Order: sequence, then structure tokens, then C-alpha cells
Amino acid sequence: MTGLLANVPPQAWFVFGVILSVLGLSFFWKAFQAMVKGRLKYWDGFLPLTLASLFLLHGPTGMRSLIKETEGLWVHMIFGPIYMFTAILCLAAGMDMCFLPGTSTVNLVINGGKIGSEAVIFDKNLIGTPSTLFTGYRFPIVNRAYPVLAKLFGTKADTKDKLTPDNQESLGQAMNH
Repeated sequence: MTGLLANVPPQAWFVFGVILSVLGLSFFWKAFQAMVKGRLKYWDGFLPLTLASLFLLHGPTGMRSLIKETEGLWVHMIFGPIYMFTAILCLAAGMDMCFLPGTSTVNLVINGGKIGSEAVIFDKNLIGTPSTLFTGYRFPIVNRAYPVLAKLFGTKADTKDKLTPDNQESLGQAMNH
């Protein structure tokens, strides 16, 4: 490890890993609340703190609090996946810092149970370096997905390729033309 984090003892990494794992479990609960129930807690105060409060509120609220709860379809669609992604990253990072196979488990899940190419790489020697944003994590899956996404969003669709037919004919009839 480089920089300020080079002299951190393993016991401190373990404690930080446990805290990060508990935070990951809390984000799983927030993801469940957002994806299944469509509920989201936020602090109704100063706007920049309101935006940050979406990730900082993890406990119960009081009766006379500035913490409000909202519901809606947008919570299901936007914040459910955001919380789930955050939970997976926190849990994997916490397990890695507790000297358990967090990143390798995430790679195993992403690859569908096959041991092979890595989607997420954690290197403790890279913690504190600007190249990994001081975290020690690299995401080669982003580089592998980039050509597919560029092709998906960068090309124009042909006029004969349509997802739904223009008139009242069935989708099967439209595909046979």
C-alpha cells in the first residue's frame, strides 16, 4: 500500500471491513424498501444535505423529525437499483477488508458461476493511489462493455427494424414481413 494507508495495521482493516459490511447490509434493506415497497426516506432541509441524506439515513425516524418518507414508481426504478449496487459494493469491500473472498464472490455471481474473467478487481497494494480513486478497486467490466454500449447507442436503427407494428396486425405477422 502507498501513502498514508501503508502503516495501517490489519486489525484496523478488519474493523473497517466489519463496519463496511454492516453498512452494505443496511443498503440491502434500503434496496428492499425502494424496490419492493417503493419507499424512500429523505431529510427535508437544506437541498445539498437533502440529496446526501438519501445515502446517509439508515436508522428509524422520530415523530417530530425533518426526515420524511416518499413513495412512487420513480423510487422503484431509480433508487432500488442504486441502493442494490451500493450494497453489493459495500459488502464486497467489507468482506475483502475482513480477509474474506468478497470480490471473487461478486465475480463468480456476475460470471454466472463460471471461474474466468474478472469483472471487479481488488488490490490492497493500490489503496491510496489516484489511479483507482484511492479505493484499490478496478472495474475491467466497464471497458469490456463499452464497445457493446457504443454500438447499442451509437448506431441508427434501420427503418424496417421495429419493435412494435404500426397498424393493428400482430407482432408475429409484422416480423414475418
